[in-house]
Amino acid sequence: MNRRRLVVCFVLSALSSFAQTARIAGRVTDRTGAVVPGTFVTVTNTQTGAERKIVTNEEGYYSAPLLQPGEYRVTVEHAGFKPVSRAGVKLDVDQRAELDFRARNRRRLRAHRSHGGCPAVEHH
Repeated sequence: MNRRRLVVCFVLSALSSFAQTARIAGRVTDRTGAVVPGTFVTVTNTQTGAERKIVTNEEGYYSAPLLQPGEYRVTVEHAGFKPVSRAGVKLDVDQRAELDFRARNRRRLRAHRSHGGCPAVEHH
């Protein structure tokens, strides 16, 4: 009988902690609205420093479930795009925060010949 009570207490404790979580989810697109699959998303609890790393799926969606309530910073990174961060994302128990990101192309350096024959650098 004591063993059964112990199991029931453990299950209830696990369910209680599961119910006291939150989620951050969203989609990453480029400036034309096209999805950006394979984007690295880092969700950081700014109070504890705990990080969760996720990759967007083929439709550009990401989801970070089972987060503890608190304040978060979300950073998205993909080759060819500037990293984008959003800080101050506050989560309460059972909250789902929808954070969509629009990735912007990095400025590219392109060399071309100036009138003097020396290569010049142009920012694009």
